[in-house]
Amino acid sequence: MPREIREVTERFRLDRLLKSGPAATVLRATEISSGRAAVVKLLNPGADPKAIDRFEAYAEKLSRIEHSAIPALLDWGIAGDGPYLAFEWLEGRNFSGFAGTSQRRIASHAVSAFSGLEALFEAGLIHGNLIPENLFVETTREGQRLRLVGLGTSVFWTPGTVDRSETARFRAPEWPTTGPTQRADLYSLGRSVCEVLSAEIEDPEGPAPRVTLPFSFELERADALCLCLAACLRQNPNERPSAVDDVRRPLKASLGKGLVAEPAWQPRPKAADTPPPATPTIPEPSPAPPIAEELPPTVRLSPGIDFDSAPVSAPPLAAPPLPPLEMALDRSETESGSVLPDIDLGEIPSGPAVPVAAQTALAPPSVTPSPKSSPAAAPIPTAFSAARPTRKPRTALWIGGGAVAALLALGAGYWLLKSDAEPEAPTPVEVARPKAPVKVPAAERLEAARIALAQGDYGQAKEIALTLDAADQAALGEAGCRSLQAVLDVIPLLAAERFETDLTTGLKQGDVELLRRVVLAAPSPADAIAVSAELAASLENARTIVRFAGEADAAARAGDHAKALERFTQLAPLLPKDSPSLVLRAGSGAAIEAKARGHLERGEYDLAEKAYSPLLAYWPDRPGLAEEVAKIRSYQAQEAVQKTLLETLPRFESRRKPDEGLVALRAVEPIPRLAARFAEIEHRLTEQLARIDAKPPTLELSGGYGVQYFRGTVVNLGFRVTDDYKVTAVRISAGGRNLKTKKVGTRWDVEIPPSLHGNRTLAVIAVATDVSGHEGRLTVEISPIGATRRLVR
Repeated sequence: MPREIREVTERFRLDRLLKSGPAATVLRATEISSGRAAVVKLLNPGADPKAIDRFEAYAEKLSRIEHSAIPALLDWGIAGDGPYLAFEWLEGRNFSGFAGTSQRRIASHAVSAFSGLEALFEAGLIHGNLIPENLFVETTREGQRLRLVGLGTSVFWTPGTVDRSETARFRAPEWPTTGPTQRADLYSLGRSVCEVLSAEIEDPEGPAPRVTLPFSFELERADALCLCLAACLRQNPNERPSAVDDVRRPLKASLGKGLVAEPAWQPRPKAADTPPPATPTIPEPSPAPPIAEELPPTVRLSPGIDFDSAPVSAPPLAAPPLPPLEMALDRSETESGSVLPDIDLGEIPSGPAVPVAAQTALAPPSVTPSPKSSPAAAPIPTAFSAARPTRKPRTALWIGGGAVAALLALGAGYWLLKSDAEPEAPTPVEVARPKAPVKVPAAERLEAARIALAQGDYGQAKEIALTLDAADQAALGEAGCRSLQAVLDVIPLLAAERFETDLTTGLKQGDVELLRRVVLAAPSPADAIAVSAELAASLENARTIVRFAGEADAAARAGDHAKALERFTQLAPLLPKDSPSLVLRAGSGAAIEAKARGHLERGEYDLAEKAYSPLLAYWPDRPGLAEEVAKIRSYQAQEAVQKTLLETLPRFESRRKPDEGLVALRAVEPIPRLAARFAEIEHRLTEQLARIDAKPPTLELSGGYGVQYFRGTVVNLGFRVTDDYKVTAVRISAGGRNLKTKKVGTRWDVEIPPSLHGNRTLAVIAVATDVSGHEGRLTVEISPIGATRRLVR
């Protein structure tokens, strides 16, 4: 991507501020072309002249990464006030919010985090800002997935910078000197995982810290997890693992079969997939023909009245400002035969205000395409041009202007007499649009109308131009008013040329924005232009689609998602099934589901079922809806059973049998409303078990058993096993084979036949495990003796 100043607002609408700091500002945004949500990160490049070079190299590499743990980079660039990155929007919560929950799930997410870090390293990138808040667990319909966020900030690190924020503990000790490095990232990620696991770090500032976890049955090899995390936290970076895989493998092994798999992942569109719209090139102005001197200096427009058919003597009207289009599409190229390249749109000067003369509107003449833009140089037959004589566009424009000059002079006196009269109410606009909170300067709106017209969006050009009232025209000056008149003259020409094609294409593809453009610039019923019955029906169909889509969008923005779904239900039969506009109803569906889940978590089952009623009424086949509704009834049925279990569990605590209580507790999946109470009793039972079962089992060779045997005889051994609470299993092996044990009180007996010991010295290993997972181990060696000695039991 070439280095050029390109404002982020060219592609994204900035909706609200999410977070701001000295290094970056993060905002929620919407991609204008697709309507999808995004996160825009505006970075502070500092004073380093090479920082922008590093940023461009970083963003280029980041845009090529396709990994489930790395958010898709939608766009990046250099704006007037600094560089920016735009990422896909994620729904979910921070990794830190999982503290105190399942160790198995936390460790599974940590495996994904290290996998994402490895992908960054392989691309030659450093994260440099790994803290629990920048580990984000995305929640989708398919499940949960960990994503690394907070990318890009480290590019502008300055040597010697000391982090004094609350998150400084996650920085590697060498950070102020070396800055972001791969091994510093390993330290930060290891420390973040320890934080969420509630792990205790012993001697954190020593050369070899030790990590211990709260007791849990969820991890098969908690010791392996503690060792690999401790290795990441070593003070000397050279003693930390040299590769991410050296951490990820033991971390994954510690989970064994308990690894929680993430849902299948498909790469999402990134910067290269949806390039930003090109800045349109507006033709240079050419000298005006002599007749231009006879035109009035200012044109007054009546918003809400179709200017192609407005009466010359109509009084001026106040123009309510209209907002930028929410669903504007990039249509920067003109079709072959377009009249646009042959029309001079003029300049927008800054000059003194001039008096307002009178209002006018020119009827659109028929157009013959220029040889420069149409190889055939023949008229394009449309419903607008059938009954009009052909004429060169520029000539038609100025002759038409001269023809109405006299009418303008006559109308000026009438207007001056009526200027103090009460203005007429504007004709209602067909497509409801929310009012803009701030009125954009007249020159900027005129430039926006020119650009929209250059891109072929004659509907938006008309909508913007009609907001320029008398006061705006006075601010534009004489040359600005002439430029405005040129825009208004071109709009009906371009609309006439593309009306039929755009209408047909919009209905076929379900392109609501294209249809909105056609509807805004379509001829009024009073126009004398002949339109076929078929086209008239298609236009009416387009008006209905645009109205429903506008009402659905307005309802969703106002939070009335039930009404939005109702409008989408009416809209669906009018659009093809793959229309992008129907995708927008997913947002309203998700909002309704979120509200219902909130009631469900609070145990408000009736309200949860009621919240789902709009989806059941207007979108009954929404994927997963039936399961969600069934979940409400399931939770309602399980609540009584789980409450009874909660009353029973404290008895295990009073009887000092916490292991039995934990077994009964973990056989149940708590419903959301009771999850906190289950977690509390689980914590108490776990703490009690840790107190009464603090030591591992001890083993000794039982009295009467010796370690020597006669050749060719069966060897009998007995191991006495004791523990401070309860032994759950004893495994005895010899020669790589597990032996069959026989329990007699606290003793475990085994027999070793000659076929196993082979009349040779053999190691016998006994391992005992208690309910807390502690292990005790004893190894004895048996060896053969002469025929004159016997073992005495």
